[in-house]
Amino acid sequence: ALAEWYNSESVLPVKILICLRDDFYGRLIELQQAMGYSLGPQQSQRLEKLEPEQATKIFRVIAETANLQYDEKFITKIAKEELASPKDGLISAVDLQVLAWMIRGQTSDSERAFNRTAFQKLGGLDGLLEQYLSHALRARETEARRQAALKVLLALTDLENNVRAGALSVAELETKLA
Repeated sequence: ALAEWYNSESVLPVKILICLRDDFYGRLIELQQAMGYSLGPQQSQRLEKLEPEQATKIFRVIAETANLQYDEKFITKIAKEELASPKDGLISAVDLQVLAWMIRGQTSDSERAFNRTAFQKLGGLDGLLEQYLSHALRARETEARRQAALKVLLALTDLENNVRAGALSVAELETKLA
């Protein structure tokens, strides 16, 4: 659909930003071929994990752009204490995206904010992530597919340390799910 739109005769003043996980990066060539466009070296960048201060600035820009309430001291604290990985102290851009998306999706103005009150109303970081997971699972067409997706997610999670369990081969995943 993207290639069809891109190759249509209408020209719009837009830029396309494509973000891919490392393990899917090799598939970018398929999209470029379909679009008839190749990225140059200056157009392809790897997004590394972020320092808590960088995450705080990103949340500030999101809040200002969307005209949302914002408490910088509170967001700095959350970034350092809850979002940052205990291993390296860095924050995944995906985590920022998920949290911002969930806050934006709230219907109440008091919950559409980057401050302590909204954060507490939404159940903190765990509450926001639970909402995100519930939303993603509802997109599965049947209960059987929702359960299968949930089992795979659990297999890919180290529940003792509350972190990703790491990459598993299909065979390893099948063994873990058996």
